This record gives sequence, C-alpha cells and structure tokens, in this order.
Amino acid sequence: MKSKEIFTLDHEFDRWCDQLLAEKKIDSLAYLRIMHGCGPVWEACRQKCADLCMQNDQKGTAMQIMTNIDGSIDESWMKSHEDSKE
Repeated sequence: MKSKEIFTLDHEFDRWCDQLLAEKKIDSLAYLRIMHGCGPVWEACRQKCADLCMQNDQKGTAMQIMTNIDGSIDESWMKSHEDSKE
C-alpha cells in the first residue's frame, strides 16, 4: 500500500472513530478513557480499523489488529470475513 493510500485510510478511520465517540458522548481525549471502562467503543474502533484494512487488501494488518493478547482472534469478526480467508 502506498503512503497516500495509508494516509487516506488513516483519515477515514479517524473520522469514523470521531463520529462514534461523539455519538457515545465521549470527548476527543477518549483514548485513555476508552482503555478505562469504554471497552465496547474501543472494540468497535478496532473492528472498523480491521474492516478498512480488509477492504484495502491489507489482510495481514487486519489480522494483527484483531489478534487478542492471548493470541486468539475475535471469532465473530473472523466469521464476518470468512470469504476473505481463502
């Protein structure tokens, strides 16, 4: 992926997360707050980022994003992308 494409993808993700955070009434300093009690918002941002990577042929990056600390990958997310596994 070229730098310009990464830049565009990053901004699309930022816009999506900003919108989600606004809807949940979480201010823009939310990163630390997400890590302290707003798990569902963090998970939604993580899944959206991985989805955008998949849409831009960056499966490896998407898999890294969705890999949990214990090495497992979110099952519901995997099921939603089963066609991409092949």
